[in-house]
Amino acid sequence: MSDEEAIQEIDEDTCRKLLGRRHFGRVGVVDDEGPVIFPVNYVLDGDDIVFRTDPGIKQSAAAGGRAACFEIDDVDTGRRFGWNVLARGRLDEVVDDDERERLRRILPRPFPGGRKAHVVRLSCTVLSGRRIPLPEDAAEEGHGSPKLGNLWEGQDGSDLLG
Repeated sequence: MSDEEAIQEIDEDTCRKLLGRRHFGRVGVVDDEGPVIFPVNYVLDGDDIVFRTDPGIKQSAAAGGRAACFEIDDVDTGRRFGWNVLARGRLDEVVDDDERERLRRILPRPFPGGRKAHVVRLSCTVLSGRRIPLPEDAAEEGHGSPKLGNLWEGQDGSDLLG
């Protein structure tokens, strides 16, 4: 199998399904020191990724309407397969009180606790994903079976539908 055959593109609908099934990812921004990546728990709201934050780099990037990216992934290193979804767009702080309250009701509770007073939205302009399918010679035991919404064995993602 060539490298081109080993890596498959994931269509946008499947990327959205994967984003909707997860609530933990990483947001990347550029500050004065260069690129920086932060773990966040989030919710998918339409095509936008929304998360809470305290004052700091993420909030400043949102207040400035800066470009950002967001990534989720899953990998089975033992059997050598996995996927990732990458969203690129612009961060904005949600300032409308009604919208902020609506989003707070659907956002997951922050992992570290605390209020996380600022609500930030990544408006996705580019959504892409890549997948390394389960190799034919992958071990059958020892690493468990894939979980729905995380890893999948089918070639077209149809086992994610449902």
